[in-house]
Amino acid sequence: MKTGNVAKSIKTFSKRAIKFMDDNSPAILTGFGILGSITGCVLAGKAAVKAHYILKDKHAEEAEKGIQMKKHEQIFSDVTAVASTMAPVVVVEAASVACIFGSYKINTKRLAALAAITVAKDKDFKEYRDKVKELLGDKKDEEIQREVIKDKIENMDDDDIVETTTNDILNAFENGDIERFYDPKSGRMFVSTRNKIREAVSDFNERFDQGEMWQSLNDFYGLIGLDYTDPGAKYQYTGDRRLDMRFGDAIESKGKACIPLMYDALMSEDHSW
Repeated sequence: MKTGNVAKSIKTFSKRAIKFMDDNSPAILTGFGILGSITGCVLAGKAAVKAHYILKDKHAEEAEKGIQMKKHEQIFSDVTAVASTMAPVVVVEAASVACIFGSYKINTKRLAALAAITVAKDKDFKEYRDKVKELLGDKKDEEIQREVIKDKIENMDDDDIVETTTNDILNAFENGDIERFYDPKSGRMFVSTRNKIREAVSDFNERFDQGEMWQSLNDFYGLIGLDYTDPGAKYQYTGDRRLDMRFGDAIESKGKACIPLMYDALMSEDHSW
């Protein structure tokens, strides 16, 4: 192989290795942190045995020579005597903590960057939706939404229905008011009643009249008995931008009707809320 080709291969391998380490740095640091913690425990066990015999011989020698020290002096003397024995344990454990902390810090930065990208994309999507409404009208925009939702609902069946925590659903079964609904923001199908959902929307918006500054989509989920979701915490509503929800036309799912919930939700730029 020519010298130029060898140098090129080494350069390519180095770039790939650096990229691999950069992409997987959190996992690598976590691995080193765990390995270091285990190694530190092993070293601590060995060092403790060694320190025990060092102090035993030291105390015997001091007793033989009649050396007496005050308590704080004795402690300082003992620590100094075993410091070199325990030093490797301290270094290894400190390095392990640094690796784990470094992994956490990198992951935090990456999640923050991902959240920023998600917000930017959500803004772009809202601008796109606004332009569709402007050019084609609200009716056409809703038809497009319906077609997108339809593709998802048609592939769902009773096994995909998630449980809700509301107790009044049992009464709805008895009265025959129960229906299947689909929430497009979380991709979940659930059973409830139109009255229950209308009441939840009303209660949600009334909180703003009672002084609430902002609420997330998760607050609405709680009112209809659905579990919280991570994206649900980022969709925010305020007194100036309330939850406006309507029922879409029923869509068949495995021979059974499912009602999509139609509403807009914009991610908040401030995730510290």
